[in-house]
Amino acid sequence: MTNLVATSRTSTSWQMTNHEVLEGGQKLPLVEDFYTIQGEGFHTGKPAYFIRLGGCDVGCAWCDAKYTWNPRMYPPTEIEDIVERAVACAAQSIVITGGEPLLYPLDILTNALKEKGLAIFLETSGSHPFSGEFDWVCLSPKRKSAPLEEAYGRAHELKVTNGTWDVCFPAGMDDASITVAADCAVTFTLDPVAGTFTATGDGVGETPVVPPVTDITSVNVKGTIPGTDWDA
Repeated sequence: MTNLVATSRTSTSWQMTNHEVLEGGQKLPLVEDFYTIQGEGFHTGKPAYFIRLGGCDVGCAWCDAKYTWNPRMYPPTEIEDIVERAVACAAQSIVITGGEPLLYPLDILTNALKEKGLAIFLETSGSHPFSGEFDWVCLSPKRKSAPLEEAYGRAHELKVTNGTWDVCFPAGMDDASITVAADCAVTFTLDPVAGTFTATGDGVGETPVVPPVTDITSVNVKGTIPGTDWDA
């Protein structure tokens, strides 16, 4: 059994070792793959087949998938096997998630899925260079490892939480249109304790930028948040 070696993301040895073990993307550290109904974000309620990859160098305290962080726990799986299982599922949308999927070369996987006529979604922190072809990119910026500049331009959906408000909009919502594309959806995710979303984090200022939102809401950056009188 060949395992991945996890070191710093800036380490040349990390990149070389994983590139060799993964055969340039012919294999990936698969944690799990399964059919489900999407439970959050812009595509809530839609069927999808999830492909979850192991390995993450961000380490968010609130992460609900900490078991994915260590890639050494998940032996590299042949892309052919991953695609075969995905195609056998009735869902026509594939969500590649993690961990942090962009740690790995994804071109071979996404090309193979595209050849089968499947739509490909990516969930990422945007902290690594993009690889692969995607129909939808959900960008979830993280404080410990901010997104690369290219990530904002690639995002179709921006997932904002209490803890990352100022990471997404450092100058406030007035400058949102220059941070992401004008048609990028914004998902405000509830505070798991308070049950509301309030923008009071560092960089926002003393006055909350948005009023509390009482459920998960997806809106256009230049649209209006349903249930409030606040316009983006």
